[in-house]
Amino acid sequence: MSILLVAIQFNFNVAFPKTKASKPIFKKWTTKGILVSKSNLEKLELGRISSNEEILPTCLSVVSEAARILTVVPTPSISHQVVFRPLTQELAKRGHDVTIITTDPVFPKGQTPENLTEIDLHDMSYKVWRDTIFSSEITSGKSDDMFQQMRTFFPLMSKIFEKQMEHPDVKKIISNETQYDLLIIEAWVRPAMLFTHVFKNVPVILVSSLGGLGSIYDVIGAPSRPPLLYSTPLRQRIANLTLWDKVVELYNHYVFESIISNHDVADDKLIKRILGPDTPTIRELDENVHMLFLNVHPMWEMNRPVPPGVVYMGGIHQKPSKELPKELKHYLDSSKHGVIYISYGTNVSPSHLPPEKIQTLVKAFSQLPYDVLWKWDKDELPGQSKNIRISKWLPQSDLLKHPKVKLFITQGGLQSTDEAITASVPLIGMPMLGDQWYNVEQYVLHKVGIRVDMDSLTEETFNMERLRSVMHDQPQSALERAVWWTEHVLRHGGGRHLRAPAANMSWAEYLDVELLAVLALGALSIVASTIVLLYVAVSFVKNNLLSEKLKQICFSIISEAARILAVVPTPSISHQVVFRPLTQELARRGHDVTIITTDPVFPKGQTPENLTEIDLHDMSYKVSRDTIFSSEITTGKSDDTFQQMRTILSMMSKIFEKQMEYPEVKKILTNETQYDLLILEAWVRPALLFTHVFKNVPVILMSSLGDFGIVYDVLGAPSRPPLLYSTPLRQRIANLTLWDKVVELYSHYVFESIIRNHAVIDDKLIKSILGPDTPTLKELDKNVHMLFLNVHPMWNLNRPVPPSVVYLGGIHQKPSKEIPKQTKMQRFGYIVACLSVVSEAARILTVVPTPSISHQVVFRPLTQELAKRGHDVTIITTDPVFPKGQIPKNLTEIDIHDMSYKVWRDTIFSSEITSGKSGDMFQQMKMFLPLMSKIFEKQMEHPEVKKIISNRMQYDLLIIEAWVRPALLFTHVFKNVPVILMSSLGGSNNIYDVLGALSRPSLLYSTPLRQRIANLTLWDKVVELYNHYVFESIFRNHDVADDKLIKRILGPDTPTIRELDENVHMLFLNVHPMWEMNRPVPPGVVYMGGIHQKPSKEIPKLPYDVLWKWDEDELPGQSKNIRISKWLPQSDLLNHPKVKLFITQGGLQSTDEAITAGVPLIGMPMLGDQWYNVEQYVIHKIGLRVDLDSLTEETFVNAINTTALERAVWWTEHVLRHGGARHLRAPAANMSWAEYLDVELLAVLALGTLSIVASIIVALYVASKYIKVYKNTKEAIK
Repeated sequence: MSILLVAIQFNFNVAFPKTKASKPIFKKWTTKGILVSKSNLEKLELGRISSNEEILPTCLSVVSEAARILTVVPTPSISHQVVFRPLTQELAKRGHDVTIITTDPVFPKGQTPENLTEIDLHDMSYKVWRDTIFSSEITSGKSDDMFQQMRTFFPLMSKIFEKQMEHPDVKKIISNETQYDLLIIEAWVRPAMLFTHVFKNVPVILVSSLGGLGSIYDVIGAPSRPPLLYSTPLRQRIANLTLWDKVVELYNHYVFESIISNHDVADDKLIKRILGPDTPTIRELDENVHMLFLNVHPMWEMNRPVPPGVVYMGGIHQKPSKELPKELKHYLDSSKHGVIYISYGTNVSPSHLPPEKIQTLVKAFSQLPYDVLWKWDKDELPGQSKNIRISKWLPQSDLLKHPKVKLFITQGGLQSTDEAITASVPLIGMPMLGDQWYNVEQYVLHKVGIRVDMDSLTEETFNMERLRSVMHDQPQSALERAVWWTEHVLRHGGGRHLRAPAANMSWAEYLDVELLAVLALGALSIVASTIVLLYVAVSFVKNNLLSEKLKQICFSIISEAARILAVVPTPSISHQVVFRPLTQELARRGHDVTIITTDPVFPKGQTPENLTEIDLHDMSYKVSRDTIFSSEITTGKSDDTFQQMRTILSMMSKIFEKQMEYPEVKKILTNETQYDLLILEAWVRPALLFTHVFKNVPVILMSSLGDFGIVYDVLGAPSRPPLLYSTPLRQRIANLTLWDKVVELYSHYVFESIIRNHAVIDDKLIKSILGPDTPTLKELDKNVHMLFLNVHPMWNLNRPVPPSVVYLGGIHQKPSKEIPKQTKMQRFGYIVACLSVVSEAARILTVVPTPSISHQVVFRPLTQELAKRGHDVTIITTDPVFPKGQIPKNLTEIDIHDMSYKVWRDTIFSSEITSGKSGDMFQQMKMFLPLMSKIFEKQMEHPEVKKIISNRMQYDLLIIEAWVRPALLFTHVFKNVPVILMSSLGGSNNIYDVLGALSRPSLLYSTPLRQRIANLTLWDKVVELYNHYVFESIFRNHDVADDKLIKRILGPDTPTIRELDENVHMLFLNVHPMWEMNRPVPPGVVYMGGIHQKPSKEIPKLPYDVLWKWDEDELPGQSKNIRISKWLPQSDLLNHPKVKLFITQGGLQSTDEAITAGVPLIGMPMLGDQWYNVEQYVIHKIGLRVDLDSLTEETFVNAINTTALERAVWWTEHVLRHGGARHLRAPAANMSWAEYLDVELLAVLALGTLSIVASIIVALYVASKYIKVYKNTKEAIK
């Protein structure tokens, strides 16, 4: 007979109602008995892997058996490709079987490393690419080139992708239906999503080499609105915008959106041509994406709030330094005044630039005392002066690290920028294509470079050093981050648990138009009734909540090597190199990787074991070069971008179609080899046909250049408003005037239109390849599981993205090797100085006013660990850990226990707010907030606290309990000191607004005060919305009282709490992202769920059936099988194998401990966030709110690979190292809604629209008058 041991506890803050005895319930249990068996409930625990910061290199060995990974990097640009190389190669090294479809293989055929397969699409891709790019006039350097560039690039890339899909090796992958465990796809190449349809149910990671582009954020639910706040790489201006700048940027944004959305239609047709008419659209295929990797730093993305599925990997492409060629080294060493290095990247042929511009530069250089080293594609440079040396190729990364390089003149490519930041070389940016305007705008914003004549350049080395130290100070390397998240997807058969709620929502769904319509109708009804009746009686009824039975979750772990197909159709080494590290690493790890690529890494016959490269080089590059060199789209003019986009999209589709004809690609498409994972180059939308060929295979989209097109929509990352969430197609992103906003908005929608229109073409393309039943690209988008982006989150303005979007910025970069001592001191002196800040003890003040042990225990591990590490920590606490005189070294506890608990308990236990009724919540908040303020005011009278405030000792860091708003007064006492807010229960009140994290729509992103969060009826939504605004009103009203409180304590000149919010640098939340519905947050928000938990200790054996934590000596009606106790070691108790069920009030700490122990729950909520937590039990099928008879035992395994404590300590010291963390704040932090929505701009646009409408009405009126007069005159004449 099995014995059921039930642990029952209600938090000590609850005086359990004694009006009803519980005896009958337990009698029923004891007479019936329950047999329980453990099931596999891993998913929720896996979702606790909360951010890219929490992974250590030791976690990388978790995947013990190889997975098959397909990586698709279609863009024929080395700057795209290099981002994928470190990841793919590292995955291959670790035993995964990695296949990468690439335009730039790393290895000669036959020389690829073990487990890595490169499918070479180089020739076919680059031919189309270059024929289009170099024959167009889209690189004039004018900002308004961008629209044409986008109109060129999207059709070009689709054309290339379609060509790539004809490559025999690619066809073989698509038709063979080899089983893959993971797809890694280049994010901006939308047709590449077809691989998610070919390999259905395979997790997908999208990877971008340049940050977030287009709607890539929408794919996994990261916010992209307002567009002026969250920029994309297509923005040209991002800071200090005038009203006109804002108008221009807003205009450009919507033009780009229009271009991209229009091209999606073409891409949908393309993937249908490739895979058949039943192929889903790209928008639908977006549903398959699990994660997004971005090759930028969050700071480059303006610290956009993102969900944990977005992983930043900025700088992943950088390689270790190598010795420079002797001749070049001698040239640099012997330069008297230093060297100016000039390069326009891999996608621009400098000889095709306007001759008058070249001569202007030549003349300017000839007058300088510096030597000039110019990457030039011809044998001669017209008008070349003695101090100018030209070369067709230069080892740029190593060159920039030479101490004699004083300035880098660049087109503003992301990889070039990354390398310059690493080398600390000032920049002059001359943007010409795509995201280059955005990047150069960032130079100015971060004071690391300029866009003007060199005469006006000021030495910016210090700023470059600081930016480098901030961007490179991460808990792990970009490659480690990329590999870890890749294997995370493999381990768990996908990453859908990391997607944000908004993933692939239509705007009607996102904004809940149905609800808005009902509310609007209700408002109109009320107004009408008021006019008629002058009085309206409105009553609300309670909604009966329906209970649900628990269902078992079966979740399998990868047990054998995976077969991975990577498709990288773009014939550009900058695209291909991004996929190489991933595919090669996957192959190293034992996975069988096949990569369709235009640039194989290894010579034939020399590919590493497990890696197959399908070489599409010649066919791809021929199309690319024929297009690029024959076009006039690289004039450097900003308005080239529209034509560039049209040209490049068409070219890429043409290249892709050609690639799909390659025998080895055809073999893959037709052979129906089983793959376990597809990795597709994201921007090459037709590549998504592979997701149709290999159905139910996880798909990772990987982008070498950031978010492009609508790649964010695939995983639900937000992309609206377009001026807020920029894409690499933006040319201006900061300091926008109103006109700038209009232009950017216009450009955005032009680009959207181009992309959407081209999607139709791409749909036809994929249908022509796979048959008329191939779904559209939009439909194939649903096959995508993850998105990898080759940018840093900072480059993407820290767009909020769900966990399935992973930033891999710099993945193609390798660690530097040993360099001369003198250079080392010059180059790295600053970062060493930064790190030494922590080597001497910092003084830290921690303030935790809440008299509740469940609040206090969350802070203890952090403060104690910081003290162990040598910091001098003072904590104001209601529950000291140590007896007086026994406190560890460096730790000071100020005990305010008695005064605090007296006020707290007198109020709590004398009230009737813990009846367990959901309607208690409003009264609870109205009581708790004044109560906490009263307690806080009392605490401030404690002699030791008074001494701290009046003495104004110098502190280096403040850690403050987040929900106790008056505690922010310490940020005024200690001005200019970095502040970390820390919450023991998740985000409440307006805590998210402080750091600029997404909190709207309120029904989409819940707070712990919500009582219902899933499966809501329309009435449920109305009730929850009403509750939300009642709570907001309660908090807002109490803020006024708290403002008065802190003025009483510090004086009448004390700022308001709202103003003090500006001092906050970071926010630590003691929850896991999944518990927060994968809310998109900026990097300044760190999840540390479970930090309070300690290792299990041995506990006495318990022979009892029911163990109840009870606060009295007797339990009325107590039966023989019930044992009561006033205190129990709950965490250790729950870990005992005989504990089969935990009945709890639903407190977060209790919930956390139950999840760790794998114990099912029955929740009986009574206070605060408990309704929210118990609702989560039901959603995640780990517990109930109903009778025990309906409960089925479900447990799940703890799989956290890095402790929350390590994460919290690391970020704490990060703040100390950099004197704060404002660089992690999102643009929306502490913005008013008028600022957030840019009401001024909306008013101007509305006024403009009304003016147009009014003008039309007036014109029609005047015309009608003239017509009438004319008719009358005519009749009079008759």
